[in-house]
Amino acid sequence: MKNYLFVVLFTCVVLPAAWSQHPSKHKGRAIEKKQSRIFTHQVKWEKVSEGILHTHQADTIVFRAMQGPTDTALYKKIWFNTPALHQNSEYSWAYGAVGMLESDIYRQHGQKVKLSPMFVVYYDYLLRIQDFVKTKGNTNLDVASEPNALLNVMGTYGIAPLEAYNGLEAKPPLFDSGGMLAALKDFLLTMKNNNNWDMEQVMAVSKDIMNQCMGQPPDSFVYENISYTPQSFLTEYIKIIPNDYYSFMSVATEKFNQKGELLEPDNWWHSKNYYNVCVIDFLKVAADAISAGYPVCINGDFRCANQDTVSRVLAVSQREMPAQYINDSWRGQRWSFVTTNANAYGNHCAQIVGYYLLENKYWFLINDQQTKSNPSGLWFMSQDFLKFKISSILLYKYGAKQVLDKIIK
Repeated sequence: MKNYLFVVLFTCVVLPAAWSQHPSKHKGRAIEKKQSRIFTHQVKWEKVSEGILHTHQADTIVFRAMQGPTDTALYKKIWFNTPALHQNSEYSWAYGAVGMLESDIYRQHGQKVKLSPMFVVYYDYLLRIQDFVKTKGNTNLDVASEPNALLNVMGTYGIAPLEAYNGLEAKPPLFDSGGMLAALKDFLLTMKNNNNWDMEQVMAVSKDIMNQCMGQPPDSFVYENISYTPQSFLTEYIKIIPNDYYSFMSVATEKFNQKGELLEPDNWWHSKNYYNVCVIDFLKVAADAISAGYPVCINGDFRCANQDTVSRVLAVSQREMPAQYINDSWRGQRWSFVTTNANAYGNHCAQIVGYYLLENKYWFLINDQQTKSNPSGLWFMSQDFLKFKISSILLYKYGAKQVLDKIIK
């Protein structure tokens, strides 16, 4: 055990510093010291639909040319927290889900609270390591997670405010999981090769590694002069019931209007709690919810648009996919290719915090990561972008009432 702890400081401090000199792959995009505003999309796929052959190959899209309503005053907005500076973290799934939850706490109880995304990340790692032992090494350790992992963590461990635990996020340089994950994988794969599935030993060493890299989450803390545990903070302060939040997907490979599994690498625990709906209803879930004041967490392929920090418009160009062809068949073809090809797969998570209707089409105000070039963290997403590139939605159940009424009789 001591051998693994001996290399923790090296893998958590030295390696990340060395890796920071090179481009690093993060959740949904590549981060480089100097970002280009032009992104060359190398996805190759084709399908015959309605008699038309469509091939998408090496399509260079300049997103500064994309047009959209970029005046935030046009949008009807809900309350939301300003996002944290986390552009060097692949944990957008935690930030997006926690941001949605913070807005919903305000909607339900009028409380403005900053929660800890890294608390969620820490315990999602622990749940994954437990699953690794239970499946005897058949749990994916190379990927991030899905937004509804927040529900797993809250249901098992509770939640903490940011001031009680930041996971070393506040200390520059920003936390990089590369060193920690390397140490964890080295240890876990050694245990697998030795056919050693001692849960107690695996968890003890894994926690030691994580505590060195992230810091140990508190068993209790004082918030507004009252002592809480993470579990009591969930039930007594923010008063949130995790099972009140539902996930949605839209995939043609599963039957519509029933639950199924989202077949993405980030769904490491193979959750089958996704309501699968047609793409029209998928858009309706998001549009109905934000129109009624419910915050919406979205997860999908943001890579192309994230390269441009000038217009901040997330839209699908005509070259990429004409709007009239964004249907269940085309969407299914695209996601089938993306989720089965490592070079094409990349998810990013954010929060819908407002909407604007332009010529009977929705534009969504997106609360994403704060960066030096975009301190507000706000983007502007067309409804076609949501229909074509967003893979899942997480929100409070009553926000999707009209669609759910067709499913749950």
